[in-house]
Amino acid sequence: MLSCKQTCTTSNHTLIPTALQGPYVKHCQDILASWFPEGELASDSYGILSRGRIEHLSDLLDKTRGTIVRRGAVDLERGKMGISIVTDVPDDDVLMSEEIFGPIVVILTKEVMAAPSTS
Repeated sequence: MLSCKQTCTTSNHTLIPTALQGPYVKHCQDILASWFPEGELASDSYGILSRGRIEHLSDLLDKTRGTIVRRGAVDLERGKMGISIVTDVPDDDVLMSEEIFGPIVVILTKEVMAAPSTS
């Protein structure tokens, strides 16, 4: 969530321990609510470069087999798309097939094993 515009300086996903997915998603939603109290579309620091890009990103969200826990609103006329959060995304999902370049946060989980004892 470093950039609400197109970027290639961050990864396409967030990898977290499975047990933390629920609290992490809630934290993301709380942060977005505090950053954008009137919604992302009301922010002047926020936008997508083209109508075609917004339509492509919306199509990815329509086709994902993941769980969309938050779908950002879209304003095609002003070139804006709110942040979407998607969990439970399979490895072969459309969201994993290309760089996203947009406000879609894909959350991947991994079971974490305890560190081995040194004693």
